[in-house]
Amino acid sequence: MHINYATQGCFHYYTEELKIYRKLDSLFAELNVSIPRRQEFPSLKQYLNDSLIIAYSVFEKNGRTLNTSNGCTTSKQYIVYIKTDSIKFEDNGCEFEGYNILKNKIFGKAKIENYYEKIYR
Repeated sequence: MHINYATQGCFHYYTEELKIYRKLDSLFAELNVSIPRRQEFPSLKQYLNDSLIIAYSVFEKNGRTLNTSNGCTTSKQYIVYIKTDSIKFEDNGCEFEGYNILKNKIFGKAKIENYYEKIYR
């Protein structure tokens, strides 16, 4: 499974890919960030346990019910790929925090903040 995330606003544009995969009998997550005209950044990796399934389910359920008409100038797009299927939803209301919550549950809030701090230096 992986999630392609793109966000664009008045002064920013970047994309992320969050991959969740099995290797042997273990579950892993890998986060890659891409900012146009910037250097490549190393990915953030984390060993997972099966409780991630609950966090992902909450993310998907809340994403499917987004109210996208609140007039925000930032647009966020999510495409979730699971095997050969995909789910797409957009947030134009600046209210959906499900993706950030999911990343924080996977990697831990401090690790995510440290990762982004290194990227945006």
